[in-house]
Amino acid sequence: MMMDITQKSRTVAKQLLGNALWPFVTRQMVRHYIGRDQGLILMFHYIGAPIIAGVSTDLFLSLDEFRRILDFVRSKLCPLEPDEFLSRLKSGSLPPAATLLTFDDCVAQTVRLALPELTKRGLKACFFANPGLMDTDRTLPSLELMELCGAAPEGAYCIPGLQQTGGIVIDGVPSKGAAFRALWPSLVKCPSRLQTEMLHSIRHEFGVKAPLPECVRLADWEELSLLHQAGMLVGNHTMYHSTVDADGIDQFAADVEEGYQMIEARLPWRARVFCYPYGRKVDATRETAQRLHGLGTKYGFVTQGGAARVDGSGTLNLRREEAAYSVGATKLAPALALMR
Repeated sequence: MMMDITQKSRTVAKQLLGNALWPFVTRQMVRHYIGRDQGLILMFHYIGAPIIAGVSTDLFLSLDEFRRILDFVRSKLCPLEPDEFLSRLKSGSLPPAATLLTFDDCVAQTVRLALPELTKRGLKACFFANPGLMDTDRTLPSLELMELCGAAPEGAYCIPGLQQTGGIVIDGVPSKGAAFRALWPSLVKCPSRLQTEMLHSIRHEFGVKAPLPECVRLADWEELSLLHQAGMLVGNHTMYHSTVDADGIDQFAADVEEGYQMIEARLPWRARVFCYPYGRKVDATRETAQRLHGLGTKYGFVTQGGAARVDGSGTLNLRREEAAYSVGATKLAPALALMR
C-alpha cells in the first residue's frame, strides 16, 4: 500500500510540475537547448487502463490523454519523422524543440488506437516489435505476468524455483500488485526462451485457464505493414524481448539478427533501427554496442532518461524520456531530459 501511495504522489507531482513549469521555464529551455546536436525522444508503451491498479501505471495512457499529448507535441514542440530526426541528430542539424515519438512492444490495441491519431495529425513515429513473440502468439512477459496476477483467484500459492520470500497470497487488489512485484525479479532474470515455461508454471499454480485477453495481444504482420505504409518506422526489439543480462551476449546478438531478418523479410527495407528491451545500463554496454554495430544497426534506443545525443557509442545509445500517463507529465519531460 505504501508503494502505491508513493507512486500516486509522484504521478501528481509530475503533473503539477509539468503544468507549472512549461510556460515559464521548460518552454524556454526547449527553444534554446533542444536542437542541433541533441533532441527529445518521447517513449510510449500502452494505450489503455493499467492491468493491475498501482502496477507500472506510468506505462499506460488513456486514449483521451494520448490525444492531448499528441496535440501538445504538435503545437508546442517540433515533431519530425524518424528518418529526418535521426539523420539530422547524427549531423548536428536538428531544429529547435526537435522531437521524435517512439512506441515499444507493438501491443495490438496500442497500434490500432495510435495509428489513426498519429495520421490525423500528420505525425510519424518509430514502433519496435518482437517478431518471435508475435509468431508464437505470446505477449510481453511483463504483461502476461500482470494478467496472471490480476486474474488469480483469492488463495495462498507456492511457486517453486522463484526468487520469493514465503508464498504468494492473493486476497484483494493490493495483493495482486504485491504478487507481481514478488514474481517479476525471477521472470526478468529468466532466459527469454525459458520464460514461456515459467509463465505456464505460474498460470497452472494460479489456476488461470482463460486465454490471453485481447488487450495484451501483440500486433500481427498485417498491422505492422499498415504502420509502414503510413510512414511509420518499424524497428527491432529482439525476438523475444531478450536481454544481455538474462540471455548472454551471444544469444542476445543472435536474437537481434534474427529479428532483423524476420522484419526485413516482411516489410520493405529501412535502416536497421533497434530498441533495447527494458533499456537498462546492464544491457547497453560497450560490447553490446559493438555487436549491434556489427549487425549493421544504425540507431539504437535505451529507456534511460535524458536528451538524445551522439556519444561514445555513436548513435547506438540514444536516450528517451517517458511520455508518461498525462500531458502534464509530458510537459515536464523536456526539463527532465535536459537535467539528466
